[in-house]
Amino acid sequence: MKNISAKDYWNYDYIDLTAKTASAQEIVDAYGVFGWQETDREPDRRYFDVLHLSFKRERNIENKDSLQFLQVTFERLINARSAYE
Repeated sequence: MKNISAKDYWNYDYIDLTAKTASAQEIVDAYGVFGWQETDREPDRRYFDVLHLSFKRERNIENKDSLQFLQVTFERLINARSAYE
């Protein structure tokens, strides 16, 4: 289990994602474009083809609202694409 108290919520934003193992690297690369740094990667305890990814990003970054909008748009497109696979 993760140690939540070790996170610096004052200076960083954090996000946790769940992804298929096959698309995990694509997601890590894409979130890097939005300023996120991967901090942890753990396999799921029940499903062998699922990973839990953790990221952090500096809280005070330039154009954060624009990055957030682009990130949400990216997430919608990824979710729509997975419906067709």
